[in-house]
Amino acid sequence: MVNAKAVYAKIDESNGFKMTADVIEPLITEKTKLIIINSPSNPTERDI
Repeated sequence: MVNAKAVYAKIDESNGFKMTADVIEPLITEKTKLIIINSPSNPTERDI
C-alpha cells in the first residue's frame, strides 16, 4: 500500500502474550483500512 504506516500491537509477558480486542482497539483510527494479524509458527501456541 502506498504511503501506508505500519502500527504494531504490543503483546508481551505483561498481558500473557494474548492478542485481544483490548490490545488492538486503541490502535484503530478513522484512517485504518486494513488489519493484518500474522502468527508465524505460532510460538505461544495460542489460538487467534
